[in-house]
Amino acid sequence: MIDLISKNNVFKIWPDYKLPNLKIMWSSKASPKEIEGVFKELYPPSFPVLYPSARAGLSAITKLLFSRSDKVWLPPFASHCLINTVGLTSTPTPELTNDVKATLIFHQWGYVHKVNFKGIVIEDSADTLIQPNGHIFPNDGRFELLSLPKIFGCFFGGIILCQKEQDALNLKKIREKRGILKWKHILDKIRGQKSQYSFLKWNNAEPENGFLPSLICNDILNTISSIDRYIDDRKSKLLLINKSPIKGLCDWEETRLPSCLPIALSNSMEEGEYYKSFIRHFSLNKDFSSMQKVLPIGIHFDVSVKQIEGFILDYKKIFF
Repeated sequence: MIDLISKNNVFKIWPDYKLPNLKIMWSSKASPKEIEGVFKELYPPSFPVLYPSARAGLSAITKLLFSRSDKVWLPPFASHCLINTVGLTSTPTPELTNDVKATLIFHQWGYVHKVNFKGIVIEDSADTLIQPNGHIFPNDGRFELLSLPKIFGCFFGGIILCQKEQDALNLKKIREKRGILKWKHILDKIRGQKSQYSFLKWNNAEPENGFLPSLICNDILNTISSIDRYIDDRKSKLLLINKSPIKGLCDWEETRLPSCLPIALSNSMEEGEYYKSFIRHFSLNKDFSSMQKVLPIGIHFDVSVKQIEGFILDYKKIFF
């Protein structure tokens, strides 16, 4: 068994969330409107809405459009937070029946997926790094969700890209009415890095959150201003892997960059205790009709070029 313990980050699907820089947080008074303006320039034509998280944004969408009895389709192996968020105001289901009111299409790890959808389409691009002026709404969805922690490592922030301006205005109204959760909730997320009790408190309440003080907006604005650096970093890693023997099991769109690459498992990977803890399920046929076990190789900014080069050497030893 090849020892990759020193390269743990290589198998992480998403970057670690970074605690906000206090100096930056206090430096100015950014607003949600200012951040939404940046995303409107990055991804035209869309009407962006900022929420404290993608899940808070998703719950606002379901609150706006559905009742508790309305069914929303979710893909297989959907996370608990996704199921719980949709379940607050509607009924999640894995069955794509005729009475489904909406389809949530998960572009897993940044790869575009296609589903024979029913009803309103919500595109979950939580971990997709989209280039400026890149391809948005790949399924012509009414909404597209981005998670700033999963893409940029921000501690807070989710963006809803809307195709209709009126939807954006209505979602902002819902956000402004969510004034219950404030600084204690933010502190629970920070403490949740070390306390499971605090994390559970934050995790359960977050779908109802709408609190976006200027201190948080400052940190988000400072981070997303470096989007070109994130894109250049991602492309350099994709180029490195393209030149290696490692072959991802599916292709990505040119302007939509993945957070990691799903690769085929060797027998030593699938049977080895070390590799087992990193194995995930991925939909190779892009419609979630079947799932395959894969080993994800992270290419986000928390994984260095040196770490990927090290994994490429180990990969050659396993397969060649």
